[in-house]
Amino acid sequence: MDVSDVKKISECVEIAIMDAHDEEEQAEGWCQCLSDALSEIDDVEILGDIAQYQGVVLRGNQVLAKIRRNKKSARVSLDSLTFLHAPRHVRVWVKAYNKYWI
Repeated sequence: MDVSDVKKISECVEIAIMDAHDEEEQAEGWCQCLSDALSEIDDVEILGDIAQYQGVVLRGNQVLAKIRRNKKSARVSLDSLTFLHAPRHVRVWVKAYNKYWI
């Protein structure tokens, strides 16, 4: 199943941790799936401001979003962002990550 085909949180969890043997591999699975699912996102909202979304990174076992605003970059938690004009599958993936991994 492609990451854009998900309809339910349980599908995201199953895809993200498929074949993972430990917590580190599960974190890597979440990072890769979120990277794929969020690949078409351009802008996000954080603290009422619009920022440019630049992808995700893995820090320890936590997936963080890379954002840029006014020539400054930051890495922030996914739950601190609002994904503007996001397709349904993006909202499902972010909700799944926030519910089952954080």
